[in-house]
Amino acid sequence: MTVARSGAPDDDARALFPMPSADKPARCKITGVCAPARSAVLTTLFRRQPAPVWLVITEEQDAAEQLAEDLLLLYEAAGGDGLTLDVRVFPESLADSRNMREAFAASSDRLAVLSKLRTTRTLTGAINPPLPTLVVATTPTALLQPVPALEEFMGKEIGIVRGQRQPFQGFIEQLRAFDYDSEVVCETPGQYAVRGGIIDVYPVTATHPYRLDFLGDEIEDIRAFDPVTQRSGDRIERLTLSGSPRLQLAPSVTGLADYLNPRTHLAFIEPAALEAIFSLIDRSPPADAAPPPAGPVASLAPLLARCTAVFGLSDLDEASTLFEGAETEQTWDTESLVHHRRYPDDALVAHERLQAEEEARQQF
Repeated sequence: MTVARSGAPDDDARALFPMPSADKPARCKITGVCAPARSAVLTTLFRRQPAPVWLVITEEQDAAEQLAEDLLLLYEAAGGDGLTLDVRVFPESLADSRNMREAFAASSDRLAVLSKLRTTRTLTGAINPPLPTLVVATTPTALLQPVPALEEFMGKEIGIVRGQRQPFQGFIEQLRAFDYDSEVVCETPGQYAVRGGIIDVYPVTATHPYRLDFLGDEIEDIRAFDPVTQRSGDRIERLTLSGSPRLQLAPSVTGLADYLNPRTHLAFIEPAALEAIFSLIDRSPPADAAPPPAGPVASLAPLLARCTAVFGLSDLDEASTLFEGAETEQTWDTESLVHHRRYPDDALVAHERLQAEEEARQQF
């Protein structure tokens, strides 16, 4: 992993960050942030500008996935002021004709993020103990792809609590209505298996399956289990079950914006490049889509309307209509440590090269 040093503002500079207004999100333009320093700068923002949800937009999905890993590492290393992060990637959906298994997995991951966003959507005040800050890393393409209408999505999602009354056969019918596949052994998302008074189910939004032990029409126990060994693990109190991605649900008119908390913060990584991508997508909508409203980066309007603060992180000070007249502009001094590494001469071989590499590591 590449490391960066950052000349970030000190704690007394907290007031330099923008304060949101009642009618539009506050904007802060931060330049001088080299690529390896993005995660370090973002984790600083998370601590100084707390919000229930942070939406971080990068150009490509690989970059979003790498950013998600780095954010967790750096935030935990720096100590989160008692707060924790729940970092997730909102991936781009894939056509079924490309690879059905990969397409199903991508759609399931998208539903998992929608489910988490839905649970934080109405959070407005302080909660004790505080919930983890939800950080969603994504791309312009993923953001602008259709998502189910919020009301329809809520109708295809149920909460299950240990000890609640739940008719056994009724639960099986619910799984069928959610388009889950009945199998002898429950091994992959979207499957369930029935054995006596036990129902194994693998929610499409989960990373492992669960074993529900019924006593009559009551859920007596819920445990995670290993899909390979089929051995039960830790007991849990509740889980959320979402419908399969194969269900055809009406799309949301305003896309992901419907799922966002009104106190969401938005971060653009290299906003000038992202603006070009969003504009290109605006000019190339699907054939059956309604034309976007007039204006620069029209597709971003619903998202911006749902956020209270917008941050732009870039290396160079490039022009961007998103941050024209930004309330706050900062320049950070960051530099990649890769510039300070010494590499062995290419002509060295065998023991000499190993020795030179060891010396280079020690000096670094």
